[in-house]
Amino acid sequence: MKAGNENYLLIKTVPGLEDISAIEIKNLLENLEEITIRPHGILGRILVKVNAPIFEAAQILNEKARSIEKVIVLLGICKVDRTKSGLKNIYEVIKNSKVSNLLTPYETFGVRPSREGRHEYTSLDIGRVGGDAIIDRVREIFGERPAVNLKHPSIIVYCDVVGDICMVGIDTTGDMALHKRGYRVFDHPAALRPTIAYAMIKIADVKEKEILLDPFCGGGSILIEAACVYKKLRLFGIDVFAQNIKGAYLNAVCAGVSGKITFIVGDATKLDRIFNIEVDKIICNPPYGIRQLRGERRKEIPQLYDKFLSSASKILANNGVICIITPKRKTVELAVDKSKLQIYHEREVYHGGLKAYIFVIGKRD
Repeated sequence: MKAGNENYLLIKTVPGLEDISAIEIKNLLENLEEITIRPHGILGRILVKVNAPIFEAAQILNEKARSIEKVIVLLGICKVDRTKSGLKNIYEVIKNSKVSNLLTPYETFGVRPSREGRHEYTSLDIGRVGGDAIIDRVREIFGERPAVNLKHPSIIVYCDVVGDICMVGIDTTGDMALHKRGYRVFDHPAALRPTIAYAMIKIADVKEKEILLDPFCGGGSILIEAACVYKKLRLFGIDVFAQNIKGAYLNAVCAGVSGKITFIVGDATKLDRIFNIEVDKIICNPPYGIRQLRGERRKEIPQLYDKFLSSASKILANNGVICIITPKRKTVELAVDKSKLQIYHEREVYHGGLKAYIFVIGKRD
């Protein structure tokens, strides 16, 4: 692969958490010149300009960032029509991009199209014209046709069409997005993405030497992410199901942090009976009543939230906070009103195709 002159990275992250990712990127890249959250109003995207070898910067983010999904070296960006004529726009931006600086006839390539919004063409159409554009350009430059390999290409050309904007680049992350951590050997059916878990830890403003509790720990993502970042936290995980505790412990072992976390089989609505100490941060992903519970058990969700927050308020330190993610916005608001708590912060995010809300809750003044 030849080195290009490009100096922009396109970062994909969880919609609603762009600011958290931007802070992390700033902390990781020393030669950062400019950072733009939601370029052209596109959710879940960040543009980063760096004054450094672009692939080295991409490698740093791929290796160290915990809140992002993909790192793409940007080659071109343009407006596209939503009608079928938009395919011509896509062909032109890819063909006229600097892809020929990076691809030779002796390497295989594959186009990975991504499309959001209404268009008169499909992702398959984007992939097809993108492949044609690359073949035509490389053939013009080198006189030979590059080989296509859709399963295991040497170079992944990423084509991101959102509304009337098309962004093209080299996907340096690969087909395995960064939220797919290697430690997830036990996969809880309603598992929280580790990228979101990390972001919630930052939103809750966790600090070293604090006590952090996840009372619905499931597969342990929140606790493991915290253990990987902080050295001196006291970490506790509770789940009412013993199989989840066993699975969370196994994940923690695979992450190399099992010695930092205490796992307990217990009831999140009875925290004051389990703990006789004050907890600084309670961060969790409680049941939604969508995937975890079915039928009549959905009716139990409001009661669960009421009892959980009531119990949590009894062990929460005066300056402590509860940070939860749930699509049950009204349920949380009603439960907080019934308790001796108040909502400090709220934001909308997307988790597994669902619109969800992250709340930061603390004691009333």
